[in-house]
Amino acid sequence: MAVLALLAVFSLVGCGGGGGGGGTTTTSDTTATSPLKDAAWSLNTAGRNLTTITWVNSDGVTVQSNAYSGEAEIIVDPAKMTLSDVQTLVSLHQGTIYAQLPAVGLYWVTIAVGSEASFIAAIRSAVTDVFPVSAITSRQTPSTLPVNYNEATATAGPISVSSGYLVLDDFTNPECLRGCDIPEIPVYILKNIVDGSLPLDEFGNFIETTDLSQAASHGDIVSSLLSTNFTSFGQSELDVKNNPSSTAEDMLVLASGIKGATDIGEQPVFNYSRGPIEYEPDDPAISEDQRTNWEVYNQNNAFENLEEFSAILNADVSGAGDTIIVQAAGNSGTNLTSVLVKQQTLHPSAAKQIVEVGALGCKDDVCNEFKVADYSNYSTATGTMIYVPVNFKTNNGFTVDGTSYAAPQIMQLISQIRTSRPDLTPDQIRQVLFDPSVAPVQNLQLPDGTTLPVPVINDPLCKAPIPSACVLQTAIGVANGLFPTSTFTLTIATAGTGSGTVTSSPIGISCGATCSSYASGTSVTLAAMPSSGSTFAGWSGACSGTGSCVVTMDADKTVTATFSTSTALQEIFTGPFSGSFGNATGNYGCQWSLSFSGTMTLTITQNSDGTINGSGSVPINIVITTTFSPSGVDCTVSPSPRTATGPVSGTNINVSGTFSATFFNMNFTGTRNGNSILGSATASYDFIGTGTSAQTSSISNITLTKQ
Repeated sequence: MAVLALLAVFSLVGCGGGGGGGGTTTTSDTTATSPLKDAAWSLNTAGRNLTTITWVNSDGVTVQSNAYSGEAEIIVDPAKMTLSDVQTLVSLHQGTIYAQLPAVGLYWVTIAVGSEASFIAAIRSAVTDVFPVSAITSRQTPSTLPVNYNEATATAGPISVSSGYLVLDDFTNPECLRGCDIPEIPVYILKNIVDGSLPLDEFGNFIETTDLSQAASHGDIVSSLLSTNFTSFGQSELDVKNNPSSTAEDMLVLASGIKGATDIGEQPVFNYSRGPIEYEPDDPAISEDQRTNWEVYNQNNAFENLEEFSAILNADVSGAGDTIIVQAAGNSGTNLTSVLVKQQTLHPSAAKQIVEVGALGCKDDVCNEFKVADYSNYSTATGTMIYVPVNFKTNNGFTVDGTSYAAPQIMQLISQIRTSRPDLTPDQIRQVLFDPSVAPVQNLQLPDGTTLPVPVINDPLCKAPIPSACVLQTAIGVANGLFPTSTFTLTIATAGTGSGTVTSSPIGISCGATCSSYASGTSVTLAAMPSSGSTFAGWSGACSGTGSCVVTMDADKTVTATFSTSTALQEIFTGPFSGSFGNATGNYGCQWSLSFSGTMTLTITQNSDGTINGSGSVPINIVITTTFSPSGVDCTVSPSPRTATGPVSGTNINVSGTFSATFFNMNFTGTRNGNSILGSATASYDFIGTGTSAQTSSISNITLTKQ
């Protein structure tokens, strides 16, 4: 099963992570029973005013929140309160629902300005939780969502879920590093406007620019950290354009992303580096009350965010129970211990699906030692937060930091672990991350000046020059030790008057009659290829029919492939092909051009009913030419020749085949005219180990001649 990661990174550089406004619940985890429903939205921020609202939370504590006047957010158990129930309750207290996710029990309402505290007090006993609608950290204008959220397509506005890793971020507004206010000249990170990449200097640092037209956005920076270090996945970017204007829209993104990912067979890993406004005691723009109670504000906001996550993770949205949320801890130096402990107590199941990530900064100018970064939120409770060094630089020595850039590194590591061990639950992955072998405990200085042992993962992106030292290998070893893989045996038999072979993907079976063991949950695709003079008659056992055979290994299984003696005419067609995978950029700034060539051979049996079947063999030679090597870096790559094989099917006129080899795949379609077949193909090559994604190519005018 593939892994899909959603990145919602809406905060500014150095301003990642956080949460929403206060409140606590008094209920344990619940499970909803209704499917995801359409949600109506009316989130125009025109006329919305921020103010300080004093209210009493579910603990009976009087708190204050910087929130929108005349609004409230409600969390209910959707198994106990329907949309109609909530509408009746809200209407009874002179409120109107303006945004809703009924399946997860989240509602946002408008009420009379000034009545926020009394409204909250009036409905408190009838709902799971209720609190003001907090502001968000954003310099951008809000995006416009359609009126309806469509359950069938699981999309909202620009959001579209597809295979691969998804980045939800602001890709429109340039991210200012310094000098952002007049009369200073703003400084940005340079972006290649042709291919969207972020060039690095010879030391691997970002390059600064004052040219606004070539300035990178926050989303560009986050994407560059991911794409330049791993190649075992395909990463696509979903351009949100303008940041959403409310946590209501954040929750829509999360719910629709989870469901959409699950619908296409992916395991969701959601990175959340966005949060409400966080206050710092030395911020001149805040009021005296905010300055005095800044940490309480931030704690309330963080807990509201966790309440929303819990509502969705505990709901009956397809895939919610398999979802992992990686959250940037925030950048105000706030102690989140009480918040995270309370969340684990009230929502133990959801807490096992959330990984909170703090940032480490350099303790001295030469960065020989780390400390918990002065800006990073933190926790002193064991097993509540993981810490990652964030020390990215520009070519002029400026530090690019923030918990926004800590969380994606952990998301990346989780995704890689899941690729190897898709059977692990979110709780098991969390146990692996906090294992001392993966996250050794170090005594580090906290923002409040004290020292505390904290779990640290030093290199989640495996950028160290020694690949064997990569923490991913350690994590997989720990996972295999803590949670031994369950395996099941797939036995293949052949029958009939004819002969042939059966191959599998993943590899393991290539047989006339044999068996192989696979990890629990593995999806195995079998292909039958008849020998000369035979035809494939069909599957029996765990598969049936003559089409594709896909077996999910949840028990020991047997599949029989029957081959019949063929009296039909067998023909062989062969012909050369060539093409280019274009250019690739990888780790350490290496650049390559990729070309390939080979000869395709199709062995086809024509049946009396006008159909054909057979097999194809495609030996391919891949040439990788280094076009740029940074100083001191050996970028040479020497790929091995490989042969892709697979079945051929179709009619006497139309021919198609899918051929696979390790890291290489080709899909061919062609039309027969006499003694030749004219066709085209698409090919893909996983350029593993170089920091690039899979390369693709289209090949036209392939002519195969009958031998």
